Amino acid sequence: MISKVVSAIFLAICLLLTNSACVAQEIETNNNGHNAAGAIFAPAGYIELTAPLRGRVAVNVYGFYIGEVGSGIVLLEAPYRATKFLTVTPSYLYAAVPASGVDLLSRKSGAFTPAEQEHQFRLAGTLKFSVGRFKISDRNLYARRFRPTGGINRYRNRIQVAHPLVLGKHSLNVFAFDEGYYDWAHGGWIRNWASIGLDVSLAEHVTFEPSYIRQDAHGIRSINFIGLGVIAYIQ
Repeated sequence: MISKVVSAIFLAICLLLTNSACVAQEIETNNNGHNAAGAIFAPAGYIELTAPLRGRVAVNVYGFYIGEVGSGIVLLEAPYRATKFLTVTPSYLYAAVPASGVDLLSRKSGAFTPAEQEHQFRLAGTLKFSVGRFKISDRNLYARRFRPTGGINRYRNRIQVAHPLVLGKHSLNVFAFDEGYYDWAHGGWIRNWASIGLDVSLAEHVTFEPSYIRQDAHGIRSINFIGLGVIAYIQ
């Protein structure tokens, strides 16, 4: 049964990536350091498969699809719980940016080359602790980005606060986070994410995660992501 679930999720991710270009999250353009006018709304669907390996190590596999700009992401993570409060996570991300998506976000029709591919090797350290029933985490992530124009270093910092709730027969987890992006190639903080969302337990090993993310970034239009995610836990 588990093998069928895993196969179905991987097939869904493969179909997702085959039929869409990638990836709105990594689009960057030069509009003289100013955002392009007019925010857009983009539905964002995603699947997460997470499973424990041995001891303190787990593996996470993600597939994302972002509507409106027609983009997607594949992300592989191997979190290691080093201590009670610290998790270290190496990861790999693959992305490709379509010209149509860049044109939409920049309002510069025809100004960009066809789809580019990008590989990222990332390393994150996440501190987690509790204050009462509030769960607080601080993730510091370094990414080495490999693009056709060369390698780029990026740092991301995300502060998240979560609080559990019980509504009828369902367990809920309300969360909010703010995440800043610092890019050495651009010499400063180039992007910010602000989000609020819910984790809703649908079954013993399945969680539904609706969320809203506001992205503001230099050089492109702001994006309002409406996220709908499914997280499957394989034991």
